[in-house]
Amino acid sequence: LEEPLQLSIFSAFFTPGEVRNVVNRSNSKKAPGADLITQQLVKALPRRPIVFLTQIYNAILRTTHFPSKWKHAQIILIKKPNKRRDDPLSYRPISLLSIFSKMFERLLLPRLLSYLAPLLPDTQFGFRPGHSCPQQLYRVVQTILDTYEEKKVCLGVYLDTEKAFDKVWHKGLLYKLKPHLPDTHYRLIMSWLSTRTFSVRIGQHSSASKPISAGVPQGSVLGPFLYLLYVKDMPSHEQLVTAQFADDSAALCKAQTVSEAQSTLQLHMNELENWCSKWKITMNPQKSSQVLFTYLRNVSTPRVELLGDPIPETDVVRYLGLHLDRKLTWNSHIKYLVGKIRNRIHQLKHLLSRNSPLSLNTKCHIYIMLVRPIWQYSCGLWGAASSSQVKRVQVAQNRVLRMITDAPWYVRNSTLHSDLDIPTVNEVIKKSYTSLHESMAHHGNPLALEIVSNPPPTRNSRRLKRKRPEDWLEE
Repeated sequence: LEEPLQLSIFSAFFTPGEVRNVVNRSNSKKAPGADLITQQLVKALPRRPIVFLTQIYNAILRTTHFPSKWKHAQIILIKKPNKRRDDPLSYRPISLLSIFSKMFERLLLPRLLSYLAPLLPDTQFGFRPGHSCPQQLYRVVQTILDTYEEKKVCLGVYLDTEKAFDKVWHKGLLYKLKPHLPDTHYRLIMSWLSTRTFSVRIGQHSSASKPISAGVPQGSVLGPFLYLLYVKDMPSHEQLVTAQFADDSAALCKAQTVSEAQSTLQLHMNELENWCSKWKITMNPQKSSQVLFTYLRNVSTPRVELLGDPIPETDVVRYLGLHLDRKLTWNSHIKYLVGKIRNRIHQLKHLLSRNSPLSLNTKCHIYIMLVRPIWQYSCGLWGAASSSQVKRVQVAQNRVLRMITDAPWYVRNSTLHSDLDIPTVNEVIKKSYTSLHESMAHHGNPLALEIVSNPPPTRNSRRLKRKRPEDWLEE
């Protein structure tokens, strides 16, 4: 970090057209920062103020100095689901930053991507164009299904990083960025990170301003990308399937025996401990979990340690929103979905019932916008569950449609779906998987492309006759 930098200037400055495009694409519903300037106000600006704003942004590029006023974050606290209200750890801090600061970051990010995007590992699917949660989940699910077909065991460890974004070591991040950035970009990032401040707002009251010595703002545009660069060299192993989505990481090992999987994963955990110690990253073994995916009977989950503590064993783990059980029956996940659908319907009952003054069309839109997304997420993957399990979700949808229409008992469910132009659960699942498959068929990431490029065994040659997600393409 102490080595001198060669002076240079940015090769390309911002134009008023670029700034206007960023303004137009910005979400008007985002909360303002401490300056209380809203996105709606910025969108109403005529051309002349946009030109002045462009000149300010270009001055930041020339001087490589980020304004101190834009480095102040007003923190609001969002309670995590199912957590105690009286525990400070139950709240997630969200940084409310200046609108002008975030606009500048959106302009700068494409310039940084041209230098830094190739550094990201293929195993990282978070905050990257063309990458998504379902794609990463497909890799994990495919690994587990292949384990069953090959009569092997798969030991999976799902790791919890403690306050990942809030504990990024600034000097360590700059050390990793320096060899890969022009000096102008590097000095600007260094200015963006340094002398940041925050205050906490609860209701109408705000605390005094305090300095920030570590971390990247969670409400910023650059913050998530810088975090990916900070953890880009997380240890991996050729015998493991490593899956990362921002700070959610998993490692799965397929092996012939449980002891072989345990020894490989333990070696990986030891390497991970040393890496975390070097870069001041804290893993929480008690909030991490391990699952042994296998159809073999009388097989116990082996002991895998992290930081000297055993990683808790479980039969079901939640990863990126899906509940994965050790036999991948999807029973736990579908039970969770049905329960959540019932709770949501109970909340919306006064809007969807026969006594509601809303029109039939409005009720259908409420269902499509507020209820169906509960089970639609990654349904192309969990839709490979048994027909009896998928039917539970279909029954939940049938009940909602009957509530909406107040249909008598003799009206067929198929008639309701046809008249309301609402697809069945199986139709949504097939469309979801087809879309997922197409998104990965021409993917730039070789790990994503590998999933759909290597066809699974044909149904006749399979040891197990259970359904796989790709079977939806044959129906």
